[in-house]
Amino acid sequence: LIEHIVAGYHDTIRLTLPDLEQLTDVIARQDGVPLAVRERLESELTELTDLLERHVAEQEGWVFPLIRHIKDVTDETEWDYVVGDSLHWLMDRAGNEDAELLDRAEQVAVLLRDVAVSRTDSIVPDLIERVQVLCRDLPNHAHLEAQVLFPWVEELIKEEGLVCNELW
Repeated sequence: LIEHIVAGYHDTIRLTLPDLEQLTDVIARQDGVPLAVRERLESELTELTDLLERHVAEQEGWVFPLIRHIKDVTDETEWDYVVGDSLHWLMDRAGNEDAELLDRAEQVAVLLRDVAVSRTDSIVPDLIERVQVLCRDLPNHAHLEAQVLFPWVEELIKEEGLVCNELW
């Protein structure tokens, strides 16, 4: 499942991040879009880009490796509770960040539908389409993490006794 999330969603995010940044630049140059709307869209695109970069980096740098190797780490150390509690905290944080990501993506999708961006630049429709596809895929991505992977990992943590019961 982790490999599916990385290959199916994180790789797409990595490929789309430059599109988000390029679209932000294109929007900033648009004269036909009211300044307030342009500034809001630029802000939302920048926030979404930052959240996505952090999401992928944290999950692939910390959460997923810890999940993959949790048995190795805890079998070779006396840090069972620390590892279990840390992983629980990381997954909880990821769930909260997913909610923020989904909110930002929805804001961007709504703004892109409502804003009449000049389509004279041939790259603009393609950029908008790729960003909209990313925004449509994020709920599935969040569901796989929060409703499938993380509950399974939490059950594994409990079964292996890697948790301080007073905290859960």
